[in-house]
Amino acid sequence: MSIEKMRWKALATKFDYCHPFVYAVKQACEGDENLNFEVLCNELKKYYELVQPRSMSDCLDFQIQAEFPKPQHTHNTRWPWIDEKSISDGLSPVIQGNKIKKLSAREHGVQHWGPVSHEKLLTEAIKLLRLYESIKEKGYKKEMLDYTDSIVRVYILEKENLEWVAVPIQGQHRVSVASAMGIKSVPVRVMFVIRRVDVELFPLVTKGIFGKEDALSIFDSFFERKHPKVLTQWHEYLSRKTQLEIFPKKVLKVLDLL
Repeated sequence: MSIEKMRWKALATKFDYCHPFVYAVKQACEGDENLNFEVLCNELKKYYELVQPRSMSDCLDFQIQAEFPKPQHTHNTRWPWIDEKSISDGLSPVIQGNKIKKLSAREHGVQHWGPVSHEKLLTEAIKLLRLYESIKEKGYKKEMLDYTDSIVRVYILEKENLEWVAVPIQGQHRVSVASAMGIKSVPVRVMFVIRRVDVELFPLVTKGIFGKEDALSIFDSFFERKHPKVLTQWHEYLSRKTQLEIFPKKVLKVLDLL
C-alpha cells in the first residue's frame, strides 16, 4: 500500500515531512547514511516539548463533553468509529536494559505526544534507530526486529465516492522510517473497513458521545490537507528551521556568483 494513502492513528495527518518520527529520522541521517542518534533524540525531544494536548478535545480539534482519559495516559485517540480500549491504556512500553517493559503511562507518557520521561524518549529513538539500521542493511521486510509477524496492520476509512485512506493500528514506527528513507509503499494487512455512510452505527455515536454531524466532520478531517491545531507550535518550529536552513544556501549561491 502507498504510504501516501496512510494517516497517523493518533492525529489526522500524513506520514510526511511534518510527522515527528519522519522528520526526526530525516534530520538524523541528513548528508550521511548513518543515523545520528543525538540529532534523532533532540528532534524528538523538541516535538514532545511543543505538543502536549491537555484533553482529547485538543487531539480531535473538537470540543467534547465526554470524560475521556487525558492524552498522556492513553495510546488511543477516541475516534467516533472505535470503542475499544487498547490493552496498553494506562501502560507505556519503555526499554530498560535490553527488554521492553510495560510501565505507567502517567509516569512515562506515550509515543504520540508529550510530556514524556527521558526513558520514554530514548525508547522511541531506539525503536526508530533499530528499524532504520535494519531497513538499511536488509531492505524493508515484513519480518523485522525478531517479530514473527510484524506486517503493518491498517483499517480503511471509506467515503461514499469510494475515496479512502488507511490508518495503521500497528506499525507506526515502521511506516515512519520507511517514509523518511524514501520508500513509497509497504506491505499491509487490512483488518476492517469503516464507511462514512454508516456514521449512525459508529459506536460513540450510538452512545451519544458524538453527534452525527460532529462525527462526520472528524471522519472528513482524515481526507483534508489541514493539520490539527495541536500541531501548530510544531509546524511553526519546522517552518523556522526550514527558513534557517535555506538562508545559508542562498548566501552561498550569491557568493558563488561574485
